[in-house]
Amino acid sequence: MKILIFAGPSGGHLFPALAFAEYFRKKHPGSECALVVTPRVSSFLKTSLLAADTKVFYLPEFPFPESFLLKGPSFLLKLVQSFFKTNDIIRQMKPDAVVAFGTFVSVPGVILGRLKNIPAVVHEQNIELGRANRMLVPFAAKVAVSFPPTLKRLPLKKGVCVGNVLRPDMLEAVKKPVTRGKKSQILILGGSQGSSPLNQKIFKTFQLFTPEERGKLAVIHITGTTDFPIYEHAYDGLGMENEVFPFTDEMAAFFASSDLVIARAGAGTISELLLFGLPSILIPYPHAGSHQMQNAFYVAENGAAKIIEESRLTPELLKREMKDLLSGGALERMRVEAKKLAQPDAGENLVREVDRLLEVSRSQP
Repeated sequence: MKILIFAGPSGGHLFPALAFAEYFRKKHPGSECALVVTPRVSSFLKTSLLAADTKVFYLPEFPFPESFLLKGPSFLLKLVQSFFKTNDIIRQMKPDAVVAFGTFVSVPGVILGRLKNIPAVVHEQNIELGRANRMLVPFAAKVAVSFPPTLKRLPLKKGVCVGNVLRPDMLEAVKKPVTRGKKSQILILGGSQGSSPLNQKIFKTFQLFTPEERGKLAVIHITGTTDFPIYEHAYDGLGMENEVFPFTDEMAAFFASSDLVIARAGAGTISELLLFGLPSILIPYPHAGSHQMQNAFYVAENGAAKIIEESRLTPELLKREMKDLLSGGALERMRVEAKKLAQPDAGENLVREVDRLLEVSRSQP
């Protein structure tokens, strides 16, 4: 059995795609999964164990231009080129199904799949459908979504809620017993590239705490590469227990041992927080449409997070929110609600939906 997987180059698209390939091979030993992505992640894929058993094809990157008048012709040219190249990939691989994880890289695969009677599943990670996925709804046999509210935005019976596919190491880590320290551990995530304004305001927040209050906290701060030199030793000056990293491969362990997370509201981050039952203060990235805000609102309205819009974020406000959550029983209540929203079986769920489409496809003359 052969599955052709399309994904954008950001971690929010790429990691669920690679995880799905792993789940599919586990369910169907001997099957072949190939990934279609852009060259931006070629160096990562060459060294990543996640992609070790996955054949990779590359398409040119062609995000939808903000100014179609200026960059529209270039976008359309790359789109046409991608259709021709995707057609060659399909002819070479002869896939049984197409599974697409968003961005315009997915457009040629899903549309050509429809034209060639190859069943296609589109997976949406965020609550709001991305622009490319919205275009692909009519061409997909199924649209698999990560969160229940997205189903309301799809035609009847077209959508199915499977959850956001997480890496197996996350699922293994959440099962392991964890010994928590006496201090409240705060995990700070500024997004995959970090965020200088966010890092600055969060650090200033800790400066507002008294030495006695800081003595009860332990901080793990993932700063991003650019800001790492600024904060590498900054917390030492506050007399706080701390670990500071530009990035890390140990996220599962840090999630497991943390009490509260301050983070953006990307779909992958949200899904991981829910898996570990982690209370959070979410500061949605303001320049990604309304995707992150809608993700955050879903978690907050279900009692698992607090939201602070970046335009309102001040050290004083963040300090008040942190103190409110760290006192009393708020964190425990939020843990319970977060766990209720988690979907740890997302990988198996998505494989099951693909299997169902394959069964229907085989039964048709």
